[in-house]
Amino acid sequence: MPHREALARAIEIVGSQSRLAREIGGGVTQAHVHYWLTQAKVVPAEYCPAIERIVKRAVSCEELNPHVDWWVLRR
Repeated sequence: MPHREALARAIEIVGSQSRLAREIGGGVTQAHVHYWLTQAKVVPAEYCPAIERIVKRAVSCEELNPHVDWWVLRR
């Protein structure tokens, strides 16, 4: 799935699933990141902006969760 490729790129950029979870904050754990990578259909929308910011837009919200109309939120 495309979101898994995007999330894998984000993990590679920061160095590990644990580090991405720490940088996202808000109670996100390595187990959450692992689940998103291996089981989830998409990354939950509430975490996409943080991931995009952490990796300096190398991965976009649209890649992580294409089911959200991100253009509306970006306005």
